[in-house]
Amino acid sequence: GDAVCARKYLLRCCIKHGINIPGRPCFLEVIFNKGSRVEQRVESREMPQDSPWNFLVEVPGVSLYNLPSIEVKIMESSHLVPVHMGSAFLQIDDILEGVIQLELPVQLTPIFRATGSPMISVAYQLCLHNSDFVELTELS
Repeated sequence: GDAVCARKYLLRCCIKHGINIPGRPCFLEVIFNKGSRVEQRVESREMPQDSPWNFLVEVPGVSLYNLPSIEVKIMESSHLVPVHMGSAFLQIDDILEGVIQLELPVQLTPIFRATGSPMISVAYQLCLHNSDFVELTELS
């Protein structure tokens, strides 16, 4: 009943790596609930170009009543001002057990070209307790 709906989960979301992303120095800006009063933004450090990104973001207080939308912005960082390369979007619309792994399409900004379909690989988990944690950065 309502008690289940009101349970608060910790969302753990790991952005694993990019696929067919133009090879440039970049960092990630992850935006939860963009445009809402509970919007949150988290920036990664600069991502390695030749190894997995494994950027882990945690958001507490997620419930069935406030499932988050997530935008992952890929920002090129080789200029004085970061340049938006493209974005991927994830809408979590249910509380699911275990780890969900997805490949999300990236909408590239027109100035960037990719060979093949640009995507990011994401793994996420909704946890009630610390003991439920899976080491998301170690999943292949």
